[in-house]
Amino acid sequence: MSRGSDSWTMSVTALLALISVVVPCRADEFELIGSFPSLHYSYYTTMAVRGDHMAMGDQRYPGAALDIIDISDPNNLTLAGYTPTGHMIYELAWDGDYVYCPASWDGLYIYDVSDFGNISLVYDSTFGPSMSSVAVRGNTALCGSNAGLYVLDVSSPVHPVVISQHPDMAYFNIDLGDTIAYAFESYEEVLFINISDVRHPSLISRFPCPDMYGMAVDDFGHRLYAVSASWGLRIYDISNLFQPELISQTSLPGHPFDAAYSSGMPNRLIVSAYTGGMCALDISDPAHPEVTAVWDTRPQSNYVLVDKNVVYNTAADTLFAFILHREGVGIDEEPNLPSVPNLAQNYPNPFNAATTFTYSLPEGCHANLEVYNVLGRKVATLTDTYQNAGLHRVTWLADDQPSGVYFYRLRIDGGIFETRTMSLIK
Repeated sequence: MSRGSDSWTMSVTALLALISVVVPCRADEFELIGSFPSLHYSYYTTMAVRGDHMAMGDQRYPGAALDIIDISDPNNLTLAGYTPTGHMIYELAWDGDYVYCPASWDGLYIYDVSDFGNISLVYDSTFGPSMSSVAVRGNTALCGSNAGLYVLDVSSPVHPVVISQHPDMAYFNIDLGDTIAYAFESYEEVLFINISDVRHPSLISRFPCPDMYGMAVDDFGHRLYAVSASWGLRIYDISNLFQPELISQTSLPGHPFDAAYSSGMPNRLIVSAYTGGMCALDISDPAHPEVTAVWDTRPQSNYVLVDKNVVYNTAADTLFAFILHREGVGIDEEPNLPSVPNLAQNYPNPFNAATTFTYSLPEGCHANLEVYNVLGRKVATLTDTYQNAGLHRVTWLADDQPSGVYFYRLRIDGGIFETRTMSLIK
């Protein structure tokens, strides 16, 4: 979709009808349960969690560092390890024993964190100018830069190899779904990328979203939450990746530039608003989101992340941990895993070109999701790998298939669990 196309032209009257100003109803309450002040005057920004530990980067140059924080007890956050980096960290990804750090003009740095007491730099390169984002899946890393997307083979993180470069896809942020990556480019556009074959990503579509600073996507791949210091919060329906629809626009306090969503906190969105602190919003009605709680993190609130039942917020040189109590009911219990597998109806259905499948697993297993036509011929394999317990979503791009009735089947550890039908209408 081209920028400024007719389908994205909206009159001032129509836009104003979508815009609301939120007045906090304060039905929720943030409870500060823990904090960790930097021991070396870091300026904490980005975060990544793996198990009971969090990797944190900072942008204080030249004294920047990579910290590993033990978050097994959020009430008692402790430093598990750190290493000086000498370069600013804009974003990071943690996969296995390695943390990947894009560092703008300094390139990409990879650290071995298998021993928190002896973190070591194993790779650094300036193969791409202004590296600003990274996402890792298996043996493949996607690195965003102002020269485009670089795809790297990181089967040996000590010697990564550039597989391909895509100049039409340059971003500041990459959020990986099962088969779709969500990204934004130069604070101007949102991009949807097909990563069903992560080594050969392809652009699905893009749409304009000027001045966007950050975003989050729900677990079902149906809603995209974009935030900006210019216009606050915008909620989009992205069930049709080729024509997303703006549901609402809401003014927020401060200067919003980061957002976090988690299935462990249903119907809530956490937004960092810099000088406006941090706020929680009730998004159960996406047309009328409401601010339900605000926490003053002066002088500033940087980034937010939700892990299980805990909200983490970086504010200058301190990491904070919060519990959000919703309308008098705390969420200090682990989110419930399903007791049995569940395969939901695809959405949308009927559909044109793209639809999303959602299923949940009570425990880790080998999951296989395939699509068949009415003749019983397999036309697509959407998932065929080991997956952890929890909720999963997969998007099927059927632009090369004819209209008709199709079947999709979920197999778990080799056995058929459930088969459903759907309709493709072009």
